[in-house]
Amino acid sequence: MLVFREEKTPEDEIKAWQFWHGRQHSIKQRILDADTKNSSGIIGQIEEITHNAIAFYWNPLESSAKVNVAGQCLSTDFSSQKGVKGLPLHIQIDTFDDCREGINPIHRGYCQIKVFCDKAKSHPTIKHHEL
Repeated sequence: MLVFREEKTPEDEIKAWQFWHGRQHSIKQRILDADTKNSSGIIGQIEEITHNAIAFYWNPLESSAKVNVAGQCLSTDFSSQKGVKGLPLHIQIDTFDDCREGINPIHRGYCQIKVFCDKAKSHPTIKHHEL
């Protein structure tokens, strides 16, 4: 999932997501998308959970999993003020033994992503790090 890593109250997070969503062309717009063609090690399909989260099954005893994701935002998209520093966003990966049986992950990893708009391109670019 794509998350804020700053100390934000749940209400402030909801307001930030609602503000971003309200500025989109479609109510179905997602902030996080997965490239299913270039993914590997996935069992079944990648499921869209919410506008900022996906889920998939994989078996670590058989192979590793690789999923390419795209963030459809800029880090400054969460404020209407010009010149405001963008909010730090992170890709968070929670691993569950079986997500149907509990809500507590057995492992959580995350890395900060920097989403910026290259002046030569008309779309956002993600600068990322391996988890």
